[in-house]
Order: sequence, then C-alpha cells, then structure tokens
Amino acid sequence: ETVCNHQYCCSMANVHRIGDYRSQRDELPGPRGGAYSGQNPNDIRFIDMLCPGFKWKHSIIWISVVQVIIFIATLAYGYGPGLKPTFDALMTFGAAYGPVISTGHVWRYFTPIFLHADPFHILFNVFFQIRMGLPLEEKLGMPRFLALYFVAGIVGNIFSTAISYCVMKVGASTSGFGLIGAQFAEVALTWHLITDRSRVVSNLVFFVLIMVLFSFGTPHLDIWGHLGGAIGGFFMTMLLSEGTENRPDWFAKGRMFSVAALVTIVVGCVAKVFAAPDKC
Repeated sequence: ETVCNHQYCCSMANVHRIGDYRSQRDELPGPRGGAYSGQNPNDIRFIDMLCPGFKWKHSIIWISVVQVIIFIATLAYGYGPGLKPTFDALMTFGAAYGPVISTGHVWRYFTPIFLHADPFHILFNVFFQIRMGLPLEEKLGMPRFLALYFVAGIVGNIFSTAISYCVMKVGASTSGFGLIGAQFAEVALTWHLITDRSRVVSNLVFFVLIMVLFSFGTPHLDIWGHLGGAIGGFFMTMLLSEGTENRPDWFAKGRMFSVAALVTIVVGCVAKVFAAPDKC
C-alpha cells in the first residue's frame, strides 16, 4: 500500500493491532498479559510501554534500522522541501514503477520495502511494524516471520503495480499490512476455539473500519498496495501455520487454496505488468 506524494507513492499503515486470541479467555492481550506482566513497574523501560517485548534479537528491529539508514542515504542523494527524497533518488534506490519493471527490473518489487517518502512516513511505518511485528516474530520464529514479512510486501507491490501501473511506489506498509493479514488469519485458524464470538466479531469490525477510514481518509494512499499486502500476509500465515495445534477441519484445503491464490495473484499481476507498454 502506498502513499502517493506528487509523482510517487509511499506505503503507510495503521498502528492498531489484533493480538492473539486465547481460546480460554477470548480476549485481546492487555497489560496484564503483555510482555511486561509480572515485572516491577519501576523496572519497565519506556520502550517496553511503546513496543512490548522489544529486544535487539528480533529481526524486525534490524529491518527497521536498515530502513532508517537507507532513508538517510536517499536524502544524501537528493532531497526537496520537507526532507523528502527526490523522485530521482527514490528511482535510483529501487522504487517500484510499472514502466521500468516491465523492462525486467523485477527486483523493484522488493526494494520499495526499504524506501520511504518523508520523515513522518518512515517513523510511522517503523513504529507500526515494530509494534505489530514483535509479538508475531516471537510466536512464529525468525525464519517464518521473515518469510511472512517479505512475501507480503512483495505481493503488495506486485498487486499495486499491476493496478496503478504509472505511479511510483515506496514504503514498508505492504509488509505492514501483511502483518495485519496475519492477525486475521490467526483469528480464522482459532475461530472454532473461541466461545465469545460476538465480542471477537465486534473487535474485527471495529478494526476493519479503522483500516478503511485510514486508507480512504488519507490523501494519496494506494489502497491496492494495502489490500495486496494484507492478502499476501493472510495466505502466507495459512502456509506457515502447519505446526499449529487444534487446527480447524478445513485447514488442509485452506492451505491448498492459499498456494493457488498466491500463485494466481503473482503470475497474473506480473503478466499484466509485462504486457503493458513501457511508457505511461
């Protein structure tokens, strides 16, 4: 998902998070069940209140550090008012742009995850992905989390480029919305264990409304990147949850459908981009 600014788009995301649903309590995790429960309040760091579970061992922290370094590098290459990297700077560092991708620059489906359009954009996305990513990485483990994060980001960029071919795109929120899609997949996988479903549904409806209002209420946002990332994250979580206990009866068919859906989206959207003209 991408925030368009003048000639380019940059990904943004919502900072709200759906936590893991516990079958015995059917509630979202709060301070009592958070990463700092049981600690002496005087021992709680400020960073733990902002991002519970913050540890330097998590890959999402280092991904964010790299993104900040690359943002500084794009500013050094060239910037305009508001400390915004120039169009040329973002293109040089690998922004997604349909006419260029159609000539064979397929790595531009990946590199936009590390590029951002302005200081607010990168600060917002970094905070969001750390806040969302820490509990997910703790649960999935680093290898599976990295697969989820990057596949969702790439699928979001592929999906968005196929639809908004002539708009340049940068930003980590295709991956960020993939983390949101992962949360919805986990709710689907534990639905049969949840007893207070009305409460879960109300939480999900509220969450979806916030996402929709954010996406449609913010100027220059690429809705398709958001949607593609969320879809990619949802299906990837289905594929990565093979070892989950108490799986639903439909799990095997759901994983097969997820494979088919991801392949169809990627192949169809990439084919559409390569069939398009190399100029806008």
